[in-house]
Formats: sequence, structure tokens, C-alpha cells
Amino acid sequence: DLMHCTAFATADEYHLGTLSQDLASHGYVEVNSLPRDAANILVMGVEHSAKEGDPGTIFFFREGAAVFWNVKDKTMKHVMRVLEKHEIQPYEIALVHWENEELNYIKTEGQSKLHRGEIRLNSELDIDDAILEKFAFSNALCLSVKLAIWEASLDKFVESIQSIPEALKAGKKVKLSHEEVMQKMGELFALR
Repeated sequence: DLMHCTAFATADEYHLGTLSQDLASHGYVEVNSLPRDAANILVMGVEHSAKEGDPGTIFFFREGAAVFWNVKDKTMKHVMRVLEKHEIQPYEIALVHWENEELNYIKTEGQSKLHRGEIRLNSELDIDDAILEKFAFSNALCLSVKLAIWEASLDKFVESIQSIPEALKAGKKVKLSHEEVMQKMGELFALR
């Protein structure tokens, strides 16, 4: 049976410690299946999965991305609302929803892999190894949605200064105040 995996990048960073406490107060349970060196990730389990056959799991990456595995839409929306309080430099809501990633996944025999845009998870793994496999895919999805956000931000910045190189190329004088130049430099450094 097909299940869904959805990734969002919502902010530059998350406060994972306070997020963990807040989610626990809402009835979510922390999953401690990752090795100790995975300190920048919070894994939470949900009480009711979207579909039978795989526990609903959420991965939160300190760098501002969340990946939902087999989680009901209603639960996902609730978690996203809770998450807002723990975001550092949140992104625009429209951008977050535009630049998300959605993949179907199934549990099947054989090695876990991405096959024709669908994740196939090894059904024979114990729960800890299954979490590690999901973590590997989640990490890739986290990087993908973060990159999409950065690309959109860079496109927006380039668009905002597009007239300047065109004017210079045409031999025209560019009228920008020192403050405007410094503001654009600040925007560029913020993208880094």
C-alpha cells in the first residue's frame, strides 16, 4: 500500500530542544533510534499513522527542514503550527508550500532504494534500522528542499538588481545611494 513522505524547509534553523518539549506536551513521542552523533536531528513518532503498515514518523533537522513519513494531513498541519514557535528566520509560507517535496513510499522485500521516483523501504528491517533508512532518505529530502528555497531566494535577489548590470552594460549611469548599495550587499551576504 502506497504511503506518503513529505518534506518542507520552513526556516533557517530550529530550536530542537524547545521543539522536542513542546511536541511532547502535545502527545508526540521522541524516537531515540539514531546514533549519538546525530545531535542535529529530532525524531518524533505520531500516535496515529495515515495508513496501516508503518509507524508515522517525523524528522526535524536543525537547519530548518521537517520530513513527515506516513503522517495524516491534519497531524502535519498541527505539527507545522507548533513548529512556527521554534523557527529562527522563518521563510515565507507560500514559498515553503511551493518548494516542498512529496514522494510515495512502500515497504517491500529487498534493499531500500529510490526507484522511479518512489521510495522502497526494506520491510524486513527492525524498527531501529528502519528509522536509520528513513533518516538517510530524509537527509537527502532535507537538502533538496533547502536548496530549492535558496535557489528561489537567489532568483529573487538577482531579479531585484537585474536593471543595474543592464544599465552599466548600456553605458548608463546608475543612481544608487550608498545605503541602497549597502542594503543589497547585506542581502547578498545573508544568502550566503
